[in-house]
Parts: sequence; structure tokens; C-alpha cells
Amino acid sequence: MSRIEEVISALQQVVDRVGEAQQATALALSATGEALTGAQELGAANTVSGLDAVRALIESLQGQADGLKDAAEDAISRTHAVAGGS
Repeated sequence: MSRIEEVISALQQVVDRVGEAQQATALALSATGEALTGAQELGAANTVSGLDAVRALIESLQGQADGLKDAAEDAISRTHAVAGGS
């Protein structure tokens, strides 16, 4: 395996792991939504407020994961371009 192939392979592992993190984050967001609904039904204002903050953090995390995956995929594309140009 060439060094370029090693770089691509390592970057692909990043993409794969971030994909796993995105799935876990989606599950966390879903569970938070369910907990939020339950808290709203019970009229638990403090819990609702806290879960709203948690939801916002999870949504931020999702955005960061999306950005990381995009950057890793861009790096893979650029590495392929470098390999093609050398």
C-alpha cells in the first residue's frame, strides 16, 4: 500500500467513525425529543428548559459532525487529485 493509499484509508476511517457518531447523535436527539415531550405533558417547566438546552447542544454537535465529515471527504478528494497528478 502506497503512502497516498494509507492517507486515503485513514481518512475513510474518519468518515466511517463520524458516520457512526452521526447515528449516535441522531439517537440522542430522538431520545431527548421523547423526554422533552414527556416533560411537557407533565408540566415540568424546569425539565423542559433543561432538555431544550440539551437539544440545542446535540443539534450543535450534529452540525460539527456534519462539518467534520465534509472536511474528511474533501481531504479524500484532494488526496485522490494529488495522487492523480503525481
